[in-house]
Amino acid sequence: NERSPIDVILHSEIYPSTKPKKILLIPFECPTWDNARRWSYNGFYAIQNALLAQGADVTTLPAMAGIPSNHPASCLHEDNREILCKENQYDQAWVWITHNDYAPDFLKWIENIAPIRVGVIMESLEHTEDEERQFSNLSSRRQKVLKDLKNFTHALTFDDEDAVTLPKDLPLKALWCPPVVCWRDIC
Repeated sequence: NERSPIDVILHSEIYPSTKPKKILLIPFECPTWDNARRWSYNGFYAIQNALLAQGADVTTLPAMAGIPSNHPASCLHEDNREILCKENQYDQAWVWITHNDYAPDFLKWIENIAPIRVGVIMESLEHTEDEERQFSNLSSRRQKVLKDLKNFTHALTFDDEDAVTLPKDLPLKALWCPPVVCWRDIC
């Protein structure tokens, strides 16, 4: 009975392996303090630290807010990822989905380089009509995320309801991840 990669990493279960898993990690990054001050970075570092603690070989390529993956300034642009990703195959790719703009060629590349692809959904996709009226960007968020998630095998959600509803919309496995912090931030 194979466990999902999300279960293995988040529950800190150690499975003996002859070689470390190669994981491509593509977190959400903000290029300016004006945007970054609203975000907590400890969630990304907690996931990265958990992967490293499990012995994974992690390559991190940031997805910059406001810079589409096909823009020449993006680390994810085809020319740049060829330089930055020395490996052309990974066991898993973990990609922050909610706020980033991924071009179809980038999503196809992710499909080609990693058989297991985890879409990280760091905000709720469930909103009331009042919330959608107050924040117009929320009304289209779920459809945008679903469009990108079609290229993924798993979803890690920060809203427990999304972990229930996403597998009804797409053929993927989903797991709720309560807000995460690094162990060193607690001790």
